Amino acid sequence: MLATFSLIDDRFSKIKRVIVVASSKGGVGKSIIASTLALELAKKGHKTGLLDLDFYGLSDHSIIGSLPHEPEEDNGIIPVQIEGIHFMSIVFYIDEAHLPLRGDELSSSMIELLSAIRWPELDFLIIDMPPGLCNLIADIMRCIPKAEFLIVTTPSKLAVETAKRLLVVLKDMDANIFAVVENMSRDDSGNEFGEFKELFTCCVPFDSKLEDAIGNADALLKTAFAKGVEKVVQALCE
Repeated sequence: MLATFSLIDDRFSKIKRVIVVASSKGGVGKSIIASTLALELAKKGHKTGLLDLDFYGLSDHSIIGSLPHEPEEDNGIIPVQIEGIHFMSIVFYIDEAHLPLRGDELSSSMIELLSAIRWPELDFLIIDMPPGLCNLIADIMRCIPKAEFLIVTTPSKLAVETAKRLLVVLKDMDANIFAVVENMSRDDSGNEFGEFKELFTCCVPFDSKLEDAIGNADALLKTAFAKGVEKVVQALCE
């Protein structure tokens, strides 16, 4: 295992910042935040990667657009380029099949994937995590000590309360928490994270036209939703 962690260190050595997009609940828009964030960063000229680790809800490829060819392999897996992003997902290998992994199997699969990908030199790597307080978060922290967490929630009371629990868990684990993003916000004053005021927080507006833009990167970047995500990009680049 030590050799695996050493290999992961080497694989990530050319990446300046790793932003892990996580949420305590599903359905809050975590994947579209992660995908749009990667698109926005690439659009602004940053060398950007996107890794879809949401094993049970692989959707980043559908958000960005059609997939190109499968990744090539040369002493590891070489991410494909799509819309200016270096992209990797296990969807290349499982297509639409169900992935019957749980517990230690899921953890082992993630660690194996992290050790196999040959990332180029990147300014940012965005990682889309499965939702929930899962063991994979602890695994990410062990494998990628420089990882920074971006937590996604919605204005829903239930989503906010579970997001707060996730933030407490991450703080107890001494995680590097970068931001909290309230997605599908109806106004710009719905932030409920006053006790985490040291974090960057922002609201991304509800956009009724967003659904029609999914699968078309150009259209997606023109939405009001994407304009909201730009605030996160600006904070990352300060």
